[in-house]
Amino acid sequence: MHPRPSLAPRRDVSVVWMIVLAALVSTTASAQSPALSSSAPTAPAPAIRAPVPLNEPDLVYPKDAFMEAVDGLVTVAIELDAHGDVARVVVEDAGDPRLAWAALGAATTLRFEPAVAVDADGSTHPIAVRFLYTFTFAIDEVERQHLLAHDDDDVVIPHDDDHVPPPVVVTGTVLINDEEGGVAGAIISVDGDDDDANAVESDIDGHFALRGLPPGPVVLLIDAAGFALGHVELEVGGKNEVTDVIVYLERRHDDHDHETVVKGRHLRREVTKRTLTQSVAVLDQEALARVRGRTLAGTISEVPGVTMVQSSPSVQKPVVRGQFGRRLLLITDGVRLESQDWGIDHAPEFDPAGAGEISIVKGAAGVRFGADAIGGVIVVEPRPMLEDVGVDADLNMFGVDNGYVFGGGGRVDVVVPQLPSMTFRLEGSGSKGAAASAPDYVLGNTATEIANIGATAVWRGEVFERAVTAQLSFRHHQSTLGICYCLNVSTPDDLRATVAASRPVSADAWRVTYDLDRPRQQVSHDTAIARVGVDLGALGELSATYAFQLDLRDEFDSARRSVTGPQLSFALATNAVDVLYTHPTLSLGGMSVRGQAGTRADIQTHAYEGLQLIPNFQRSTAGLFGLETLRIDDVGGVFDLEVLVGARVDGLLQRSFLSGRAFDAQLRRGRIAESDCERKDDVARCDAAFPALSVTTGTRLHFDLGSFQAGAHPAARQSVNTLVLSADVSSATRFPDVDELYLGGRAPSFPVFAVGDAGLGPERTVQLSMGAELSLGPLLHVEGGIFASHISDYINFGPELNDSGAPIVDVLITGAYPRFSYQAVDAMISGVDGVVVLAPGQLVSASAQVAVVQGLNLSQGSFLPFMPPPQARFEVRSHLPDAPGLGMSAATVASSVVVVARQDRSDARSDFVPPADGYALWNANANVTVDAFGSPVDLGLEVRNILNRAYRDQLSLMRFFADQPGREVWLRINVHFGHAAPHPPPQSSTEAVRPR
Repeated sequence: MHPRPSLAPRRDVSVVWMIVLAALVSTTASAQSPALSSSAPTAPAPAIRAPVPLNEPDLVYPKDAFMEAVDGLVTVAIELDAHGDVARVVVEDAGDPRLAWAALGAATTLRFEPAVAVDADGSTHPIAVRFLYTFTFAIDEVERQHLLAHDDDDVVIPHDDDHVPPPVVVTGTVLINDEEGGVAGAIISVDGDDDDANAVESDIDGHFALRGLPPGPVVLLIDAAGFALGHVELEVGGKNEVTDVIVYLERRHDDHDHETVVKGRHLRREVTKRTLTQSVAVLDQEALARVRGRTLAGTISEVPGVTMVQSSPSVQKPVVRGQFGRRLLLITDGVRLESQDWGIDHAPEFDPAGAGEISIVKGAAGVRFGADAIGGVIVVEPRPMLEDVGVDADLNMFGVDNGYVFGGGGRVDVVVPQLPSMTFRLEGSGSKGAAASAPDYVLGNTATEIANIGATAVWRGEVFERAVTAQLSFRHHQSTLGICYCLNVSTPDDLRATVAASRPVSADAWRVTYDLDRPRQQVSHDTAIARVGVDLGALGELSATYAFQLDLRDEFDSARRSVTGPQLSFALATNAVDVLYTHPTLSLGGMSVRGQAGTRADIQTHAYEGLQLIPNFQRSTAGLFGLETLRIDDVGGVFDLEVLVGARVDGLLQRSFLSGRAFDAQLRRGRIAESDCERKDDVARCDAAFPALSVTTGTRLHFDLGSFQAGAHPAARQSVNTLVLSADVSSATRFPDVDELYLGGRAPSFPVFAVGDAGLGPERTVQLSMGAELSLGPLLHVEGGIFASHISDYINFGPELNDSGAPIVDVLITGAYPRFSYQAVDAMISGVDGVVVLAPGQLVSASAQVAVVQGLNLSQGSFLPFMPPPQARFEVRSHLPDAPGLGMSAATVASSVVVVARQDRSDARSDFVPPADGYALWNANANVTVDAFGSPVDLGLEVRNILNRAYRDQLSLMRFFADQPGREVWLRINVHFGHAAPHPPPQSSTEAVRPR
């Protein structure tokens, strides 16, 4: 430390102001009068009242300069924000560097009453200003001789024999990445400073000034409630100016991850939650790591309002607020997944193992994401790419005892010194599992094999002085999924007997084996992406993406041993182009407007071979949209207001080719008309064209409820309490798919005979949703929503009934199958979901979530099929203290109970058995991070269905024939290594720093 003021020699500090109107200056002018300038507009120039100092600077004399009798003047430029806080200090003139450092440190301790602009009408408002401040260092020879004579006295003065440089000042701003506004109440401290002597707190705009740092490498820790702990590695000192940084933090909710933003890129990516007013839940990298190894549906099923339908333990599709399949889009790395998405038995051709973040949009989002997004959207973002020279990598493994599943994956990012503007990524994952088991028997032939591999290259640079990002990537997904033997029946009597039995008739003969027998699915999906993004500066940002996807699906039905090939083969090729323009935020006073516009076009070709089912087709779609958000700050001094409006137009052209036999069969059933198609030889060509219009309007109100201070320590966490209310009215349109129009047959994994209807038109939905989110610091977090969707011409898929009201069963060579068909009805889907978290992130926290959905067939006065029953989830989680001596951190232990009610809102006429009984499952998990040879290793243990309870799920096709899988014990291991390893693990892997 340096001499304190009581020991320092006499110092003379002169502060002189010169402003636009000298008559307003109340201090005495001198020859050293500096200029004062405002950052506010000055046409016409208002009168400016100078800022008023509220304290004396904490100025100390550098010991070596004092002992050498070095004196002189130091002039610094100080920038004040509109609150009177020092935002930046720069040395303008100094005779000696040592005095300059002392002046810099002293300037950051100043506090001011802000400068005020006086308008012509006499009204005033605080403004940001920049002015010069002069420090005079003068030697008092008597005091200097006294210190020289008493150098061994008990005086806190360092020995500067090694000429240690004076302390350094670091200023900066803490921001939320890709959002406007700073983070207030963030605690900035120095890593390794156990007593937090230098800790400071960011102001309401996120500004901070940290002084007294030793020159050299420094690691700053940024701690703010509701955000992941950030860290900044800096090399400070060596220049006569303050080190100035911008720190980006990641939103984080420990128990339920509602919003997460990842590392900033040269071109900002779209933040789904910020762009829409619909309810959006987000799972970040930490939340995804806790469920690694599950399917996509299983990964997101713990979000309120999200569940899944399934036809086998590994064939699962997500359901969001009662809607799934084609009404629920999947966007991966900005590209819409194009696959065989029809039928409960077709799971998404995607493994979430490589995901960095998943956002779930609950509700109609057709304006932003296009036709078909009438039920919601799942947006999957990859992990952020490494941007600094070096290597960053992850390696993970998992295992499950039920089915002896084992798997893992890895990712490596490389930036070589020879190509610092290029990032290369290679990633892959895979798993293999044997047949799963219900509590009392094996679910025969449910083994799985899944493999994924991907490569990405990103270039960042400048073209014509514009920042440009270019990306090339390729991903391959391949899976072979066994279909439970239990789904295959031969006659109507066999069907009734199987449904009535408590267990499959042949279950005793089934074994746990890795063999993949018939029936099974074999799927591969390739995606190639080329993307270019350009920062247009004051004109905004523009990106263009081309994607090619090839989806191949083979389905193998039960057959004689002499039959070796698949019964059904599908090939779907898609070429798509997306263009997105984001205009710069336009500000006027307390109002701002941000928005984007875009277009999408695609061409698809489908080729089919096999038993009669669906036709070949060619289709093309195109769409154009615009979204704008108006923000008004501090409305009536009570809340901030956001209003969103948007519109989109889409069109589809489709040409389908039915075989003569298939056309005749549909004609006999009355599902198609002669005039619908043009028949030539043995092929009927059926053309269709549909337009679509989607609109949306929504509003958000942000209330600042003050702050909560947890403790009196200067580095104690402070959080701002907020209330956010939202409402959204949206309409969307979905085109009928080819299978809904012309389907005629059955699939190995779907035990029904399905029939399409060529007379179907587009579905049109109008949705009203309202939501609320309340955060009270470390005490409480509440989030909930209510929704209602009216769908005109809802394409309902359900059983056909005979005159007596009983389901019709078709007997084919391969077995007996209930007949299901498509028909257009008017429908209403409504419900409520939400979550309450007590003491989030504290030593012990508790949460409860609930979801209720109801689907009504308004045309027939009945309930819609495939609606999830009411369910709730209760959890108690403990965040254990870190144990640095053992190298352990981020340890949590949790126990939860999932309660699912009986689905009483179902129509007995559209089902074959009574609704599944309600059930409760007890689960538990534990996670910890350990330091192993300098790399963080995340360990996770999860037990699902601890009591090994037998139950049947209402949304599973297996419920007609067999129980769900029993107890599962999961073990997960993840190792992160490389130059970008988190510090401390695992929370701080997503913050970014860049100089101003």
